[in-house]
Amino acid sequence: LTNVASVAQEALSIAKYYQSNRGKAVTLQVPDDLPKLLIARDQLMQALLNLILNAIDATEKGGKVIVAAGATTDELYITVTDDGHGITPEAQAKLFQPYYTTKLQGTGLGLFMTRRLVEQQGGTVTATSQPGEGTTFRIHFPIK
Repeated sequence: LTNVASVAQEALSIAKYYQSNRGKAVTLQVPDDLPKLLIARDQLMQALLNLILNAIDATEKGGKVIVAAGATTDELYITVTDDGHGITPEAQAKLFQPYYTTKLQGTGLGLFMTRRLVEQQGGTVTATSQPGEGTTFRIHFPIK
């Protein structure tokens, strides 16, 4: 059983060194009392870390990233939202394809692996974005 709040805090701690050198604010809004999930902790950690680092990369100096989570009666969800440059509709259609990247130094495997890791645990990942306004990635896990 995995406590999502502790995984999110640990992923944020790993990203902090990266974040502190970039002048960006990352906020955690994950309640401690969320239902625990029967999933591989390390896989969730890697998926969250990928999304947090991508969000940091997408924002300018002074940008904001919010990692939040909540639950309904049917699902637990985790969001990573940034106020960065956003993603064009054309790029959104390719986001989770292997080797697709918009970064000069990117491999195009981060979002592909994120989706794979989450799906292996019974979850899904979606993205919504407005060019110039930012992006939100949302991980959904059914509550059993």
